Amino acid sequence: MAFVVAAVGCSPQNPPDITEVPTTPEVTVSTSTGSPDPSNTPSSPTQDVQFQLSTAIPEAVSATQPWKIAYVIKALREPYWHRMGKAAQAMATKLSAEVDVYGIDSPQNAEFVEEQIILISELLEQEDYDGLVLGAADSIRLAPIIEKAIAQGISVIAVDTPISSENIETFVGFDNFAAGESMGRWVVEQLGGEGNVLILEGAQHHDNALERHKGFLAGLKTGQIKILASQSANWNTTEAEALTEQWLQQYPEVDAIVSANDQMALGAIAALEASNRDEILVTGFDGSDDALAAIQAKTLGATIDQIPEPQAEIVIQMMISHLEQQNPLPREVFLKSTQLITLDNFP
Repeated sequence: MAFVVAAVGCSPQNPPDITEVPTTPEVTVSTSTGSPDPSNTPSSPTQDVQFQLSTAIPEAVSATQPWKIAYVIKALREPYWHRMGKAAQAMATKLSAEVDVYGIDSPQNAEFVEEQIILISELLEQEDYDGLVLGAADSIRLAPIIEKAIAQGISVIAVDTPISSENIETFVGFDNFAAGESMGRWVVEQLGGEGNVLILEGAQHHDNALERHKGFLAGLKTGQIKILASQSANWNTTEAEALTEQWLQQYPEVDAIVSANDQMALGAIAALEASNRDEILVTGFDGSDDALAAIQAKTLGATIDQIPEPQAEIVIQMMISHLEQQNPLPREVFLKSTQLITLDNFP
């Protein structure tokens, strides 16, 4: 088990550019969603994604006290969470705050939830934080340790995945249902209104995985689609590849595979390539650099960007506002975007 922390102070020499976060739900904003380190992904251009907020949020204020905020993300190796961590650091710098970004340096697996609980427990024992932002590995199992943090006087905001607690300050997340429905409708269009589909689900007990699945089903219902099978591969590339291999032996006629994240979609693509079944349409979900490269290579049909940068910016903005002013925050804030990334609209 390996934990990694990246600390940011108040004034690095070259702070990144940060897009202003809208404070009213009517405003639609474009934000760059390229890799935080372009040198790692030379083939992946940036993509402008439009989004709207579900509710108004407090205006940004700079920190007047040395607030300490812990930002606990999931797997550091996953591009989505890497992007979110970098954006949180940049926004904290802009607002003169101190944020430590923590994560687990291993792929998500069966032990992942327990590792995150241990990480947060160690933070509560060893550090003195005013605020905690958490991208929970499990909505239910993380609740007790979060209640412990709140009992210690720490303000908690959930990001990406809700936490089963009535005592957190707010939840900020992507509208997974709307995006999933948009993807399902697009698949129906690509198949000419009918076909056989397999669905790679995210991890069980993950609220965002459930919402994406519900969205996929709603979108696919707009056509005459037969869902051959729908099963979790736990967000994991290797599991998705093995499951797809099994499905290809079980179902001779498959038209599309809809995946709840890009990593599983890449696993499905690997299985299809090994079986010479590249005629099957595959879709992802995240907008990762690997997915963009796969779209360029014409092995992935579409993905959708969860825009982690503005999620992180909004979270840091609201956390600092709350710590400074002790103002109540909206119960939840959703970022809605249904813009798919396909070869047709690839920049």
